[in-house]
Formats: sequence, C-alpha cells, structure tokens
Amino acid sequence: MKLERLTSLYESVAILNSSLRLEEVLDRTISIARQILNLDNCAILLFDSSEQVLKISRAVGYDENIVNTFRVRPGTGISGWVFEHREGVVISNVQKDPRYIKGVSGAISEMAVPLTVDNNIIGVLDAESRKENAFSDEDFMIFRIFASNVAVAIRNADILNRLLAMNNELKQRLNEISTISRVANSVSTILNIDVLLLKILNLTKETLNFSNCAVLLLDRETGVLRVRASIGYKEESVKNLAIRPGEGITGRVLLYGKPVLIGDIRNEPGYIEGINGGRSEISVPLVVRDEVIGVLDAESPIPNKFTENDLNLFSVFAGYISSAIHNAELFSELEQKNQMLKKSLSEIEKMNQDLIKYSNEVRQINEKLNKRIVEITAVYEASKTIISSLDLQETLQSIVMLTNDLVKSSVSAIRLVDSETQEVKERIRLVSGDIDVGLSSNGKNFEMPLKIGDKIIGYFELGNVDPSLMGEEERQILLTLASQAAIAIENARLFEETQRTYYETIKGLAQALEARDAYTRGHSERVTKYALLIADELGLDDEQKRLISYAGLLHDIGKIGIADSILNKKATLSPEDRKAIENHPLFGDQILGPIKFLREAQYIVLHHHEKYDGSGYPSKLKGEEIPLLARIITVADSFDAMTSDRPYRKAFSMEDALSELRAKSGTQFDPKIVGVFEKVM
Repeated sequence: MKLERLTSLYESVAILNSSLRLEEVLDRTISIARQILNLDNCAILLFDSSEQVLKISRAVGYDENIVNTFRVRPGTGISGWVFEHREGVVISNVQKDPRYIKGVSGAISEMAVPLTVDNNIIGVLDAESRKENAFSDEDFMIFRIFASNVAVAIRNADILNRLLAMNNELKQRLNEISTISRVANSVSTILNIDVLLLKILNLTKETLNFSNCAVLLLDRETGVLRVRASIGYKEESVKNLAIRPGEGITGRVLLYGKPVLIGDIRNEPGYIEGINGGRSEISVPLVVRDEVIGVLDAESPIPNKFTENDLNLFSVFAGYISSAIHNAELFSELEQKNQMLKKSLSEIEKMNQDLIKYSNEVRQINEKLNKRIVEITAVYEASKTIISSLDLQETLQSIVMLTNDLVKSSVSAIRLVDSETQEVKERIRLVSGDIDVGLSSNGKNFEMPLKIGDKIIGYFELGNVDPSLMGEEERQILLTLASQAAIAIENARLFEETQRTYYETIKGLAQALEARDAYTRGHSERVTKYALLIADELGLDDEQKRLISYAGLLHDIGKIGIADSILNKKATLSPEDRKAIENHPLFGDQILGPIKFLREAQYIVLHHHEKYDGSGYPSKLKGEEIPLLARIITVADSFDAMTSDRPYRKAFSMEDALSELRAKSGTQFDPKIVGVFEKVM
C-alpha cells in the first residue's frame, strides 16, 4: 500500500509542476491530497508577510466562515506553532490540546506540516478529521513528502508571477520614456504658435489617447483663460469661452498652479461644461519659470477615465509643451540668445542619448525575461495540450507537433513498445518539408525514452538534431515534455482499452438480453442489417454507417432494466407497464454514457422511439428534429418487430409489415425513409 501511495505521490509531482499559475497549483494540491491521502478536510495556509499572519488560501471540508476570516500569527494555534517551530505534528485528540483553534466542525484529530523550500518557510499544510487517531505514521510521512513538493510548486508559481509583474513594469516605464522622448523631439523645434498647438493636440490624441483635449492660454491683457486650440469640442462651445482665475476646474488650476484629476465631475461644484455629457476631467498647468501661462485640459464622457499615471504623463507632457509655447512666443528674444539655446539643445541631446542608452539596457533585460517566459509558457502550453486528450492518436499527434515547434527538427517520430509482444513499433512520424528524409544516419539524432517510473513505454526521436549543440535549458524542456508525454500516452492507452472493454461488455449484455428470449433472439443484428441497407441506398458515408452499426446492436440495451414479466407479457400492458417500457431508451442512454467513442451512437439510441409527428418518447421530437440515423433505426426496428413472433401475436408477413409502414408514414415514420426501405426490400 505504501509503494502504491508513493508511486501516486511521485506522479503527482508532474501534475503539480505542470502549471505555473498559483490558483491552479492550490486547486491541484487540494485535489491530489484528497485523492492520494484520502483526506476529507485539508487546508493550505500561506504566510502573508505584509500582515505577518497565516491565511487559508485554499481548503476543503473547513467551515466557510472560518476559511474567510482565519488569521493567526506564528506561534498561535497548532498551524502557527508548526510555522514557528518548522516541525510537523500529528495530534490524536485536539480537544485536549490548548493550542487548537477550530477549523472543522467536530474535528478530533489533526495533522500539520510546514511548507518549506530552500530553507524558507512559506506556510503550512493542514488536515483535520472527525475521528480520533485518524492519521498513521505512514500518513504523516506521505503528508510531509507531499508538502515539500507543494512548497516547490507554489514557489515556482510565485517566481513566474513576479517575473510577469517585473516585465509589465519595465514595459510601462519604457513606454513612458519613449512617449516623453517623442514629445520632446516633436515640439522642441516648432516656433510657429498655431502649428505648434495643432501638433501638441495631435500628439496628445495619438500618444495619450485623449480624444477631447484643449490648450487654454492666459490673455495677459484681460487676465482670463481663452481656448487657443482644441480637438473633440464643438467650435461654438469654446469659441467665446473666457474663464477667470479660480472659476471652474481650469480656473483653479490657473490660480493655484496644481494639476487636478476629477473622477466624476457631477460631484464637482462650478464645473464649466466643455463636451456634452462630460463625466471626468484631467487638467494640468502650463508653467514657464514658475509662472502659469495657461492650462492643458482633457475631458471624457466616461467616469474615472483618467488615472494617476495619466496625470503624471500629462504633467510631463505639459512641461515640454510649456517650454515649446514659451519658445514660440518669445522667438525674437531667443534669437539673441542663440548660443545659450545651442548649449541647451546639446544638453537635451545628451539627455536623449542617455534615455536611448537606458532604453537599450531595458530592452536587453526585457528580451532575456521574455525568452525565459516564452520557454516556461511554451512548456506549460505544450504540457496542457498533450494531456488534454484521451485519444491516443490525437495525443501522439500533439506531442510530435509541439516538440517539433520547440526544437525545429526535420523529422520527429514516436516508437511505442507493444504491451503484448514487447516489440518496438513506430506509431507516428512528422516530417518538416516535402521529402521524408528519415531519421539521420550521421549520428545527429536525439533520442528520449518515454518512461513511467522505471518502465520504458517507447522512444521519442528527433532527426538532424545534434545533442552536443543542445543547451541545458532546451534539454530540460525536452525531458520535461517527454515525462508529460509518457504519462499522456499511457493514460490514452488505458482509456482506449477501458472504452473497448466496456463496449464489448455492453455488446455482450445486449446479446445476452436477446438470448434469454426466443422471440427477440437476433433482433439487433437484423435491425442493423436493415438499417445499413437503407444507409447504402441513401449514400451515407462510412462514419455514419459505423454509428448505425453501433446503435443498431445496442438500441435495446436499456431493456436490461425492465423486468421479464413486462417484456414477455401476453396480456395488454397496463399504464405502469407502458411507462416502464418507455424508459428503456433512457436506461440505454445512461448505460452508454461512460463510453466516449459511442457518444454519437448514444444519441441515436436515446431517440430511436421518437415519432415523426412528435408523439413519441422520451423527448417528443418532431420531424427532422429527430436525428436522421435515429429515424433509420426506427423504421428497421419496427419492421423487424412486426415480422417477428411476439408473446401476444404471430409475425406479420413482409407485405403486411410494409403496408403497416406505409400506413404510418408521416405520423410514426419518416416518409422518405419508408420509401427507401420499400425500394431496398
């Protein structure tokens, strides 16, 4: 028993590490703990360094209110004691332990171990039971080993999350630097005020995505703000607008020289309408030498459209704009100071070079991070795709295609060990290009065994790949994929065998069902034969004929659930008997449900007693709502039933049976199917 549990524990490592998303790791931890250790009550407590407490991150069987509110400091309660002392404990009766804090109603025994990785403790794995002495020494040993694997998986997921956060922050910083540099380069050399303002507004719309924006400049003669240029505003609403210092949002920015961000202007007294239906506004001063010369303003009909980051960028933007506007207004004076301007431009150029240098450094760091993230993501996506199907051929196809994408080999092949003959046979080959050159004979091949534990189930070969030139990271990726592939292949094989065995069992049951009654012996084979004759005449494809074969043989499998006294009754059936008979398609649907490859045939079995006029059972389907193949089985089934002896009557002649089919064509049967059946008969 210990060996089986250790084997399951070993296999669970691959499942835990197949995901780098923390939420999935926590969910899989709980699922595996319940499966391997048979735990009804289990919780993962992670340490929150900001609050310095342990919190329940995932749990099963614990009181919901406790899960949501549970907070303990190191040293408090049993889990806090385990965290502080870094030791696991097994307690036979928590009611006698003064440290115990309720987690599960009626809990008596508890087992808890620390989650430790690289000598750092990150939390506690806890289990409780309503039985006394519920946990054995073997349980405790398995629980500790499992906890160490869980800690590593959580640590790996946390590393990926931090790498992604760093990458996003670097991208944001680079974008801000690029935007600022672009604004500086675009406006610093324009000296015509009207051209400058038009450029400013277009840059605002393009780089900051502000669709309603205006530049308001201070009229020194009248002391009011006037709109000098705008985009997104109606001309009549801004043409004669004059705003005094302190009036409205822009007037306050002019008066106090401080940027303002308004999430909802409906709560803002004194708002001056700029756009119809305006809801949020961002406004920053245009400052030159500590003097406010105007305001750069943007509005949006969307509440809380602008963020603090927008405000910061807008403020930096305004700084460059202010300088550019001032330069344009004082162009004549600046001509006299040309030499000083050249020096300033040189400094700006140096700053731009520094920005470019920093941008390159950030780009190099970002490329390294991206490469690592791409590799991790590729392995994750590949593993997820490989294990997503239980169809053996689909699984093999996914493995060779994904591995070929990662390694770019000319030929990829999988050879599997035959479980009966132990012969190694090639099952699939993928060739890149038009010509199958085969696996290389010059030794530049890479072969990986596909192993489940110590058992080799096959080999994965990559052609024209020199192992000596392969990096360690690439080799580890392939070995990881090989491990996942072996598990997926074995699962697909077992599933295929299980499905086939289940089908043969049900087929045997169907035959046994007919064999117990002389009246129905051979009925399913005859129904299948008649249905295939109709299918041939209709020109149906091989796949549809295959479904007819399955459905024809198994259409009455649900009668296993009906008593012989009803099936063989010579007298008229009572309403209760009729109801029992009409349940057999539902019973058949339930019996065939677990067989994946019979899914479509199962649907035919469920509806083979529907009637063309909608009066059939179990779903009252009508006309072409009834699947075509079910309509075919209905005609074949009814014909064989009429031409076979029954306890309550003798068999019809073929002519009488066909006449009955014609009589009920359009009510019970599809007229087209009846016509085709008459023709083939």
